[in-house]
Amino acid sequence: MNNIISFLWLQSKRRFVSQGQEKKMPFLIMLLFVGAIGFQVSFVSRSTTWDMSIAGWVLTGVFILYTAFGLFSNRLPSQMADIIWLYGTATSFSKVVYSVLFFSVTWKALLWIISAIFGDVLIVLLSGDHINLLGRSIIFVGLFFIAEVWLMSVSCARTVKKMKRVYVLVFLLMLGIYSICLYRFFFLQHSSGIWESIARFISGVGLVFDTLSPLYVVVFIGIITVSFMTIAFTSRQVEMKESLVKEAEFWEEFQERQFGSGQIIQKPKTTWWGLQGLNGIWSFLWLELLLFKKYLFFHSIHTVMLSGVFYVVIFMYPEWFYLLFFLIVSAVMLSSYYSGIVRHSQSGTLHLFPGALWKKIIILELTNTVWLYILYCVSITFMAVGNLVYWYIYGLGIYIWFMTIRLFAFTHTNRNDIKLSLPQYYKSFFMALGLSGICLYVIHLLTADWYTLVVVVCIGSLSWCLFYRFR
Repeated sequence: MNNIISFLWLQSKRRFVSQGQEKKMPFLIMLLFVGAIGFQVSFVSRSTTWDMSIAGWVLTGVFILYTAFGLFSNRLPSQMADIIWLYGTATSFSKVVYSVLFFSVTWKALLWIISAIFGDVLIVLLSGDHINLLGRSIIFVGLFFIAEVWLMSVSCARTVKKMKRVYVLVFLLMLGIYSICLYRFFFLQHSSGIWESIARFISGVGLVFDTLSPLYVVVFIGIITVSFMTIAFTSRQVEMKESLVKEAEFWEEFQERQFGSGQIIQKPKTTWWGLQGLNGIWSFLWLELLLFKKYLFFHSIHTVMLSGVFYVVIFMYPEWFYLLFFLIVSAVMLSSYYSGIVRHSQSGTLHLFPGALWKKIIILELTNTVWLYILYCVSITFMAVGNLVYWYIYGLGIYIWFMTIRLFAFTHTNRNDIKLSLPQYYKSFFMALGLSGICLYVIHLLTADWYTLVVVVCIGSLSWCLFYRFR
């Protein structure tokens, strides 16, 4: 078990830094640690002033999200090298699962508890008050444990078809009940009968931060019991190992397959969606569609939920639309390191596939981000604002600026560091964001005209792409 945990630590380390970047590992850990302390001091320290009813709704929503993450993602080692090393030994499979669970819970609990201790010290030094963040962190650690055990059990259940069907039904049932109660309780501000009882139960979950009633103790113990029973049952099934091996084989072929080899044979081929094969520069589009097909259920649920949220915001709370859209755009921007272009570059397929590099980069970025502009146009249409073409053009200008920052961050980092390390990437990203933001702000101050600003963005982005193409 110690060997498995050591392996998981090395695997986690490789996720943060590429080979040759080990010196920056302490900096990344320190950054995560400082962020945890800041969250403790600014948010957890005010837990006594929280609305426990709202906290209950938030905790229940997070629990449902964890269920979705477990159904749509694999929490177990699934690379081919992991399969050969872990699953080919005489070690019981349940021990592998429990080792992964122990590692996941331990590092998060240690981070939370140690940050709480330092947060207490910081508050005492700055204000002289003792808030006892350590005591409150114990409650959070308990909730972390319940959530992680449940997440692992759902992730194990997804590998066995019958269990996956059961958990999918449970997830859809929880999501449906939660959505109906949320709508009736907050939007209609009226609920009766069974819906009122369920809403009261959900609101009461937040009371765990004050007092823990016997009812919720039974519920939490029940969740843990069901989780461990699921792990014990699925880990004894041969189907679970077969599913993980198939997934590892998929990713192995995903990295090794050469889609450009279809150019040698001039005879048109048919793809799984019924069209002629996408060869040459369009190979990446085939690749993205293949990934979309693999996670079709996840993308469908994500689209439905996002559409529902935007429908509620546009028609009931239109003043929150711009804030919501800004948060979504910011999340996509800040997570650009984990986009398709970086993933394909690190795996080597970006340079091995046929076609000019700049064309492949643009195709990948468009397929991964164009949904944002479509979402913006549809939302603006439903909001019934005046002069739609006017707003479409402005949105296009912002989207082009958005794309240019991502392209610059990738190309600049790729030129200086072929391994695309995370610190170097975000250094280029924030440099492009800051400098371009300052330039656009100065242009806006000088011209006081948004139309001029959009024209400058479009011309500047086009010029940058041309310079990169003919450099």
